[in-house]
Amino acid sequence: MVNNENWLVAPDFALFNKSGKIITSVDEWGRLAPPKIPKHWKDSRSAKELARCWFRNRTPSPPTELVEVLRSNPGMPPLHLERGVAEYQSSFDTFQGERSNIDLMLYARSAIIAIEAKADEPFAATVKKKLEEAHRRPRTNFPMRLSALVDALFPALPNTLDDMGYQLLSGTAGVIAEAGREGVDCAVFVVHEFQSRMCSQKRLAVNQEQLTTFANCVGVMGERLWCK
Repeated sequence: MVNNENWLVAPDFALFNKSGKIITSVDEWGRLAPPKIPKHWKDSRSAKELARCWFRNRTPSPPTELVEVLRSNPGMPPLHLERGVAEYQSSFDTFQGERSNIDLMLYARSAIIAIEAKADEPFAATVKKKLEEAHRRPRTNFPMRLSALVDALFPALPNTLDDMGYQLLSGTAGVIAEAGREGVDCAVFVVHEFQSRMCSQKRLAVNQEQLTTFANCVGVMGERLWCK
């Protein structure tokens, strides 16, 4: 058990796939909760590296870097981590179709935490590209979904998010929606980046730029993402 002023992990903490099957090793993670993009399950890619860092010991436990990030935020309530679900899909609006795919959703008594793992993989297509694709499919709900997302997450901002990776918006909306369903007041979206010599510095830089833009937009909302 990890125990400090802001962190308490239950002795029966476990990881599951979205069907409720327990995950007890890195290999089982890959078999029971494979990534949406299969090529991400290999050395130096985000999905497999995320699994490895949760199984640094024989039993699953939060990596030190995650604990440090969460403890560094003064708005974070004390946590009692109870379970995690790998490759979880969270619906965040009433439109049919696409859900937010969360690499690892963590459930605590006082918070829901979504972990988005990245090496140099993109945050999905940009908002602009997703809209262009939607215009070629007239029956899609994406334009209305995007408008609702922007209004909900950035009510004080104009729609200037064309070059932002859509996954940043949908992932944040997904964890906030999950917190609402679970009846907790704190929703956290974390990007856990894994760098190696196999990564493209150009793609890493693009991700950093998009994440910085997103963080600056979130800054307008103050503590809203931490305690909705």
